Amino acid sequence: MMKKHIAAILMLALTVLSFYSQAQPPGMPPPPPPVVKKKRNLGTGVAELTKMGRKALIKMGIEILKKEGLEVYDYEVNVVANQHFLEIRFYHPITYLPQNAIYEGSHRLVFASNKFQKRRSRRYKNPFNTWAEKGKVYPAYRQTNKGKKIIRKIVASINRYDKERTQKLNLKTLGNNFTVQEKDTFYKVDFAVKFKHYTYKITKDFSKILAKKAPPPPPRMLSNDPYKEIKD
Repeated sequence: MMKKHIAAILMLALTVLSFYSQAQPPGMPPPPPPVVKKKRNLGTGVAELTKMGRKALIKMGIEILKKEGLEVYDYEVNVVANQHFLEIRFYHPITYLPQNAIYEGSHRLVFASNKFQKRRSRRYKNPFNTWAEKGKVYPAYRQTNKGKKIIRKIVASINRYDKERTQKLNLKTLGNNFTVQEKDTFYKVDFAVKFKHYTYKITKDFSKILAKKAPPPPPRMLSNDPYKEIKD
Protein backbone atom coordinates (compact mmCIF):
# COMPACT_ATOMS: atom_id res chain seq x y z
CA MET A 1 0.00 0.00 0.00
CA MET A 2 2.83 2.37 0.88
CA LYS A 3 4.41 1.90 -2.60
CA LYS A 4 1.11 2.65 -4.36
CA HIS A 5 0.66 5.76 -2.20
CA ILE A 6 4.14 7.03 -3.06
CA ALA A 7 3.59 6.38 -6.80
CA ALA A 8 0.37 8.36 -6.75
CA ILE A 9 2.08 11.31 -5.05
CA LEU A 10 4.88 11.27 -7.63
CA MET A 11 2.39 11.27 -10.54
CA LEU A 12 0.55 14.24 -9.03
CA ALA A 13 3.81 16.13 -8.57
CA LEU A 14 4.84 15.50 -12.19
CA THR A 15 1.46 16.73 -13.44
CA VAL A 16 1.77 19.95 -11.43
CA LEU A 17 5.31 20.57 -12.67
CA SER A 18 4.24 19.99 -16.28
CA PHE A 19 1.39 22.50 -15.89
CA TYR A 20 3.65 25.25 -14.54
CA SER A 21 6.34 24.59 -17.14
CA GLN A 22 3.79 25.31 -19.93
CA ALA A 23 2.30 28.39 -18.25
CA GLN A 24 2.99 31.82 -19.70
CA PRO A 25 5.62 33.98 -17.86
CA PRO A 26 4.16 36.85 -15.86
CA GLY A 27 3.34 39.93 -17.91
CA MET A 28 3.37 38.09 -21.26
CA PRO A 29 0.25 38.43 -23.46
CA PRO A 30 -1.71 35.27 -24.22
CA PRO A 31 -0.89 33.51 -27.50
CA PRO A 32 -2.97 34.61 -30.51
CA PRO A 33 -5.84 32.34 -31.55
CA PRO A 34 -5.18 29.98 -34.46
CA VAL A 35 -5.78 31.45 -37.92
CA VAL A 36 -8.79 29.91 -39.63
CA LYS A 37 -8.81 30.37 -43.39
CA LYS A 38 -12.10 31.66 -44.64
CA LYS A 39 -13.51 29.50 -47.40
CA ARG A 40 -14.04 31.40 -50.63
CA ASN A 41 -17.59 31.21 -51.88
CA LEU A 42 -17.08 31.03 -55.61
CA GLY A 43 -20.79 31.06 -56.29
CA THR A 44 -21.33 34.56 -54.90
CA GLY A 45 -19.66 36.31 -57.84
CA VAL A 46 -21.43 34.11 -60.40
CA ALA A 47 -24.76 34.95 -58.78
CA GLU A 48 -23.94 38.66 -59.10
CA LEU A 49 -23.13 38.24 -62.79
CA THR A 50 -26.37 36.43 -63.53
CA LYS A 51 -28.28 39.39 -62.11
CA MET A 52 -27.01 41.47 -65.05
CA GLY A 53 -29.30 39.52 -67.36
CA ARG A 54 -28.65 37.78 -70.65
CA LYS A 55 -28.59 40.86 -72.93
CA ALA A 56 -26.11 42.74 -70.76
CA LEU A 57 -23.85 39.68 -70.49
CA ILE A 58 -23.87 39.18 -74.27
CA LYS A 59 -22.96 42.85 -74.78
CA MET A 60 -20.12 42.46 -72.28
CA GLY A 61 -18.93 39.34 -74.13
CA ILE A 62 -18.84 41.14 -77.48
CA GLU A 63 -16.81 43.96 -75.93
CA ILE A 64 -14.30 41.42 -74.56
CA LEU A 65 -13.93 39.83 -78.01
CA LYS A 66 -13.42 43.22 -79.66
CA LYS A 67 -10.67 44.09 -77.17
CA GLU A 68 -8.91 40.88 -78.27
CA GLY A 69 -9.25 41.84 -81.94
CA LEU A 70 -12.07 39.42 -82.72
CA GLU A 71 -15.41 39.98 -84.42
CA VAL A 72 -18.50 37.78 -84.50
CA TYR A 73 -21.23 37.74 -87.16
CA ASP A 74 -24.38 35.68 -87.77
CA TYR A 75 -23.91 33.99 -84.43
CA GLU A 76 -26.12 32.28 -81.90
CA VAL A 77 -25.28 32.66 -78.21
CA ASN A 78 -25.92 30.75 -75.02
CA VAL A 79 -25.29 32.14 -71.56
CA VAL A 80 -25.00 29.38 -68.97
CA ALA A 81 -23.83 29.09 -65.37
CA ASN A 82 -23.39 26.65 -62.54
CA GLN A 83 -22.32 27.20 -58.94
CA HIS A 84 -18.73 28.06 -59.85
CA PHE A 85 -18.55 29.32 -63.44
CA LEU A 86 -20.44 31.39 -65.98
CA GLU A 87 -19.89 30.99 -69.71
CA ILE A 88 -20.94 33.13 -72.68
CA ARG A 89 -20.87 30.89 -75.75
CA PHE A 90 -20.86 32.35 -79.28
CA TYR A 91 -21.31 29.76 -82.02
CA HIS A 92 -22.75 29.15 -85.50
CA PRO A 93 -25.27 26.30 -85.62
CA ILE A 94 -24.97 25.85 -89.40
CA THR A 95 -21.72 26.35 -91.32
CA TYR A 96 -20.58 26.04 -94.92
CA LEU A 97 -16.81 25.86 -95.44
CA PRO A 98 -15.26 26.26 -98.92
CA GLN A 99 -12.08 24.40 -99.74
CA ASN A 100 -8.93 25.48 -97.87
CA ALA A 101 -10.87 27.84 -95.60
CA ILE A 102 -9.93 28.98 -92.11
CA TYR A 103 -12.24 31.19 -90.06
CA GLU A 104 -12.37 32.43 -86.52
CA GLY A 105 -15.37 30.48 -85.31
CA SER A 106 -16.89 29.77 -81.94
CA HIS A 107 -15.84 31.41 -78.67
CA ARG A 108 -16.47 30.49 -75.05
CA LEU A 109 -15.83 33.23 -72.49
CA VAL A 110 -15.35 31.75 -69.04
CA PHE A 111 -15.95 33.71 -65.83
CA ALA A 112 -14.96 32.41 -62.39
CA SER A 113 -16.43 34.31 -59.46
CA ASN A 114 -17.21 37.70 -61.02
CA LYS A 115 -14.11 38.06 -63.20
CA PHE A 116 -13.34 37.11 -66.80
CA GLN A 117 -10.82 34.26 -66.69
CA LYS A 118 -10.15 32.94 -70.19
CA ARG A 119 -11.37 32.53 -73.75
CA ARG A 120 -11.69 29.15 -75.41
CA SER A 121 -12.04 29.41 -79.17
CA ARG A 122 -12.39 26.92 -82.01
CA ARG A 123 -11.55 27.77 -85.59
CA TYR A 124 -13.62 26.48 -88.49
CA LYS A 125 -11.25 24.75 -90.92
CA ASN A 126 -11.57 22.80 -94.15
CA PRO A 127 -10.06 20.28 -93.95
CA PHE A 128 -10.25 20.00 -90.17
CA ASN A 129 -6.52 19.20 -89.87
CA THR A 130 -5.42 22.33 -91.76
CA TRP A 131 -2.47 24.00 -90.05
CA ALA A 132 -3.32 27.43 -88.63
CA GLU A 133 -0.68 30.01 -87.78
CA LYS A 134 -0.39 30.54 -84.04
CA GLY A 135 -1.33 34.02 -82.91
CA LYS A 136 -2.80 35.02 -86.27
CA VAL A 137 -6.35 36.38 -86.34
CA TYR A 138 -8.25 34.91 -89.29
CA PRO A 139 -11.43 36.37 -90.81
CA ALA A 140 -14.55 35.90 -88.74
CA TYR A 141 -17.02 33.36 -90.08
CA ARG A 142 -19.99 34.82 -91.93
CA GLN A 143 -22.93 33.20 -93.68
CA THR A 144 -23.02 33.79 -97.44
CA ASN A 145 -25.88 33.47 -99.90
CA LYS A 146 -23.91 30.81 -101.78
CA GLY A 147 -23.43 28.78 -98.62
CA LYS A 148 -27.09 29.05 -97.63
CA LYS A 149 -28.17 27.87 -101.10
CA ILE A 150 -25.82 24.86 -101.02
CA ILE A 151 -27.01 23.87 -97.55
CA ARG A 152 -30.67 23.99 -98.62
CA LYS A 153 -29.92 21.75 -101.61
CA ILE A 154 -27.96 19.30 -99.45
CA VAL A 155 -30.85 18.97 -96.98
CA ALA A 156 -33.28 18.41 -99.86
CA SER A 157 -30.94 15.77 -101.33
CA ILE A 158 -30.66 13.86 -98.04
CA ASN A 159 -34.44 13.94 -97.56
CA ARG A 160 -34.97 12.69 -101.11
CA TYR A 161 -32.32 9.99 -101.51
CA ASP A 162 -31.77 8.58 -98.01
CA LYS A 163 -34.53 5.97 -97.96
CA GLU A 164 -33.47 4.73 -94.53
CA ARG A 165 -34.44 7.96 -92.79
CA THR A 166 -37.76 7.76 -91.01
CA GLN A 167 -37.93 11.50 -90.35
CA LYS A 168 -37.00 14.32 -92.70
CA LEU A 169 -34.21 16.69 -91.81
CA ASN A 170 -35.23 20.11 -90.58
CA LEU A 171 -32.49 22.68 -90.07
CA LYS A 172 -34.55 24.42 -87.42
CA THR A 173 -34.42 21.38 -85.14
CA LEU A 174 -30.83 20.26 -85.71
CA GLY A 175 -29.31 22.35 -82.94
CA ASN A 176 -25.79 23.68 -83.35
CA ASN A 177 -23.83 21.21 -85.40
CA PHE A 178 -24.63 21.10 -89.12
CA THR A 179 -21.36 21.49 -91.05
CA VAL A 180 -20.78 21.27 -94.81
CA GLN A 181 -17.25 20.99 -96.22
CA GLU A 182 -16.61 21.50 -99.92
CA LYS A 183 -14.32 18.86 -101.50
CA ASP A 184 -13.08 18.42 -105.08
CA THR A 185 -15.94 16.21 -106.27
CA PHE A 186 -18.43 16.11 -103.38
CA TYR A 187 -19.70 17.79 -100.23
CA LYS A 188 -18.99 16.27 -96.84
CA VAL A 189 -21.80 16.80 -94.35
CA ASP A 190 -21.63 16.28 -90.58
CA PHE A 191 -24.46 16.73 -88.11
CA ALA A 192 -26.06 15.13 -85.07
CA VAL A 193 -29.65 14.30 -84.18
CA LYS A 194 -30.50 13.28 -80.61
CA PHE A 195 -26.82 12.66 -79.80
CA LYS A 196 -26.35 10.40 -82.86
CA HIS A 197 -23.75 11.60 -85.35
CA TYR A 198 -24.17 11.33 -89.12
CA THR A 199 -21.69 11.83 -91.96
CA TYR A 200 -22.70 12.05 -95.62
CA LYS A 201 -20.85 12.48 -98.89
CA ILE A 202 -23.04 14.02 -101.59
CA THR A 203 -22.18 14.74 -105.22
CA LYS A 204 -21.79 18.36 -106.20
CA ASP A 205 -24.86 18.20 -108.42
CA PHE A 206 -26.84 16.96 -105.39
CA SER A 207 -28.09 13.93 -107.35
CA LYS A 208 -26.56 11.12 -105.30
CA ILE A 209 -25.43 10.11 -101.81
CA LEU A 210 -21.97 8.60 -102.21
CA ALA A 211 -21.54 7.45 -98.61
CA LYS A 212 -23.25 7.57 -95.24
CA LYS A 213 -22.01 6.79 -91.74
CA ALA A 214 -24.05 6.70 -88.56
CA PRO A 215 -21.96 5.16 -85.75
CA PRO A 216 -23.56 4.58 -82.35
CA PRO A 217 -23.42 7.60 -80.05
CA PRO A 218 -20.77 7.69 -77.31
CA PRO A 219 -21.92 7.31 -73.70
CA ARG A 220 -23.11 10.54 -72.13
CA MET A 221 -21.14 11.90 -69.19
CA LEU A 222 -23.29 13.41 -66.46
CA SER A 223 -21.94 16.35 -64.46
CA ASN A 224 -22.35 16.83 -60.71
CA ASP A 225 -22.63 20.58 -61.29
CA PRO A 226 -24.51 21.02 -64.58
CA TYR A 227 -24.81 24.34 -66.39
CA LYS A 228 -28.16 26.09 -66.57
CA GLU A 229 -29.11 28.57 -69.27
CA ILE A 230 -29.61 32.19 -68.27
CA LYS A 231 -32.54 33.94 -69.89
CA ASP A 232 -33.90 37.46 -69.61
